[in-house]
Amino acid sequence: MSESKHKRTEKHPKEGQEKGRINADIQEMTNVEVEETSENYKDLLLRVQADFENYKKRSIKEKEDFLKYANFELLKNILPIVDNFERAMAVEANTNTKAFLDGFQMVFTQLKELLSKFGVSEIDSLGQVFNPNLHQAIQSEEVNDASEETISEVYQKGYLLKDKILRLAMVKVSRPKKN
Repeated sequence: MSESKHKRTEKHPKEGQEKGRINADIQEMTNVEVEETSENYKDLLLRVQADFENYKKRSIKEKEDFLKYANFELLKNILPIVDNFERAMAVEANTNTKAFLDGFQMVFTQLKELLSKFGVSEIDSLGQVFNPNLHQAIQSEEVNDASEETISEVYQKGYLLKDKILRLAMVKVSRPKKN
């Protein structure tokens, strides 16, 4: 058993030759060459460290963005439900439907609070200057008293998820009359 143990600790003959060759190469190098090689390795090390730091920062940013917008598609698919709630709420209540509409209003309020909790907000459009990054113009009209393109009617509300557009607002734009 001691013989097999001894064999395990023996070095491979080529390994010893390789170390000898490296030592001989180092001894042949002048001090200037050693200094240059050392600087090259130091520079390489600094670059690798900087690359690794950038990788870590990029990974953290990607993870934050993923978490920030993870519910994007779900929230986007909820918006038609919000639209239908708003249409239902626009119906005039009579004595037969008042209690039903009051319950509807409570559910709608909870839904809006939930969306707000997840970072969804309405794009304020009516009376605002038309912005193609936030609004989709589906109709326009020329008016005498308009100084710039403003939104005169909102057909469908637009929404943001934090700082990203969830849905553009569909609007009617009033523009100045051309003379």
